[in-house]
Amino acid sequence: MTTSAKTRVEVVFLALRHGILTGHLLSGSKLAFAEMTERYPCSKSVVREGLSRLVELGLVRSEPQHGFIAHRCVAGEVSWLLI
Repeated sequence: MTTSAKTRVEVVFLALRHGILTGHLLSGSKLAFAEMTERYPCSKSVVREGLSRLVELGLVRSEPQHGFIAHRCVAGEVSWLLI
């Protein structure tokens, strides 16, 4: 494996980030593990790690007993993420 090869976590993270920033994953929508593991063939732990990285960026919020929710993005607030 080369150093440029992306890990599964990174692939899921980048795909989810793109979906949120482009509006394909709607603000306030629940990001269910079952759907995410089907969309990106991987384990729940890979999806959980990708979502946790998005929580750190403020693009997803984690709510106890409810899971992960896509956060509302405002263009000026997240434009630095597109670079």
